[in-house]
Amino acid sequence: MKKVFLYTLMSVVLFATSCTDNDITNPGAGEGGAGSAITIPEGSMAGELLIKFHPAMADVLDNLPVSRAAGSLKSRSGIPSTDEVLDIINAYTFERIFPVDKKNEERTREAGMHLWYRVTFDESVDLKEAYERVSQLGEVSKMQCNRKIYRANATKAGASAAIDAEMPTPNSDNYFNDPAFEYHWSYINRGSYDWTKSKAGNDTLIKKGCDVGCEEAWKK
Repeated sequence: MKKVFLYTLMSVVLFATSCTDNDITNPGAGEGGAGSAITIPEGSMAGELLIKFHPAMADVLDNLPVSRAAGSLKSRSGIPSTDEVLDIINAYTFERIFPVDKKNEERTREAGMHLWYRVTFDESVDLKEAYERVSQLGEVSKMQCNRKIYRANATKAGASAAIDAEMPTPNSDNYFNDPAFEYHWSYINRGSYDWTKSKAGNDTLIKKGCDVGCEEAWKK
């Protein structure tokens, strides 16, 4: 179950948080064809690119031995033209984004996800320049920048305090803005839920305190 969840999560992270997913229809002319301008969106990680190779490159990539110099990660692709560019941008790791997993490998390949690689390189190299160089490679079919991922509860400096100040306390009846909250007696039950409002037609009130204790949990 954990492997299935991780597999799904990695798929969502790659495509939902990426800044671009562009077919390079005119290799050698840069992203989007000759004369097109490349814009690196805000939040893109310096020194990182996600690239997808054409299926014809699969055998070369699959047979590439692991580089001892890079520890457990490859540092080069085994494709001469690609490696030339990797040398120029001082790349130090070259790894498959979706690791080989015997259980899911067949599905990974059917979706073409085995062709996606993450390249990390010297952060002093301009990201736009690196993007332009890699996009000119004929063996690369798509490219993405790598976006920073923030925790769900992470906020910009000062914003957290402002939000907390505006939020009612858990003891307040206005703490939740769901207009149908009074019907969710299973979450917080103060004994005020009128059963006659439901389809059951029973005129009794749900017993106060008959809930899962969400209010106490949220207070903490």
